[in-house]
Amino acid sequence: DKSIIEKIAKAKSVPISQFLKFDKSDHTRCIWHNDRNPSLYYYKDQNKVWCFACSSGGDVIDVIQKIYNIDLKEAINRLAN
Repeated sequence: DKSIIEKIAKAKSVPISQFLKFDKSDHTRCIWHNDRNPSLYYYKDQNKVWCFACSSGGDVIDVIQKIYNIDLKEAINRLAN
């Protein structure tokens, strides 16, 4: 079995854009609050998101945990496989 460090690295390499649809300016509606206007910005080079309205964000693992309401271990396993 892969080491946890390898699993985390593989998980973090999965583009967030596979799970969230961003507009031409790399924004989408925030998944952490009831967002009417796209406030969540995608930093492609870092594969991270940040909401300028509610000050939430994170990497692809954080996004998967929020979207699917799962814990850290399950999110890493989903992304690494």
